[in-house]
Amino acid sequence: MRSEPLRLALKAECDNWKNVYATCLNQRVKNDMNDLIEFINEMSKKLGRNITDLDDVRNAMSALSKMREAEIKVDMTIGPVEEAYAMLSRHDCHVMREEVENVDTLQYRWTKVLSQSHKVQNHLLTIQPNFRKDLVNNITVYRAQYDDFVGDYDGKGPMELGISPQEASERVSIFQVKFDDMWQKY
Repeated sequence: MRSEPLRLALKAECDNWKNVYATCLNQRVKNDMNDLIEFINEMSKKLGRNITDLDDVRNAMSALSKMREAEIKVDMTIGPVEEAYAMLSRHDCHVMREEVENVDTLQYRWTKVLSQSHKVQNHLLTIQPNFRKDLVNNITVYRAQYDDFVGDYDGKGPMELGISPQEASERVSIFQVKFDDMWQKY
């Protein structure tokens, strides 16, 4: 009895299963890797901006907060992605060269952005006293402008007795513009 055709058919079926499994695994880890690369690049851009005003401080702190929240997830994702690509390579499954290069530099990119975050954090600690002084001054100015705005609105606003509806509407528009300016400033 000849079993060679059966053996070849089973080997071909196993190879097909291996290829389907490898393709599905490759797609899943490729998506995970692309998500990581996108996150790392986004954080690198946000942390790479110069800090010149309070909005920049807020943006940097937001990026640092996102990094702290995602740090464990990123660390727990990098290892399995690297292992999956190593397994695909070990079993001679087709993987695009670009993906292999990306997975090889993934840990380096993450370490680099972590280092960048530590530098930004230290820089924020260095410039904190100046920005705090500016913030306190801005709060004082804001309170004075707020008191002036409320006083003007109460005394000369649309609720003043004896004015026409058209005049009240114009005053609403004027005070809305003043309010919007204050909202953008502070």
